[in-house]
Amino acid sequence: MFKASKDYKEASRSIFMSSMFWFANVAALVVTFFSVQPAFNASRGWIERFTASQYGYEWIEPVSWFWWAAVAAILFFTARASVATLIVMGAFAIAMRFL
Repeated sequence: MFKASKDYKEASRSIFMSSMFWFANVAALVVTFFSVQPAFNASRGWIERFTASQYGYEWIEPVSWFWWAAVAAILFFTARASVATLIVMGAFAIAMRFL
């Protein structure tokens, strides 16, 4: 009987953690979708001027593509870490409230 209760708790924890993992990823995708282009446009001029002055004009386009991907990755992983932290802190706050 104890083992069945333990298995149920493990399964419930696994479902919760999987749901929170996907929630954090989807929320990070939404944040990235809406913020990557404004963030890229805000830094694009500086990156293009820097690339042209340091490496030449022929490198502007490839570096621009790389910079767009870097901005998207930075925004995605920052948003995912932030959402995951908020979830953990929220769960901790709720647990402390009821303990």
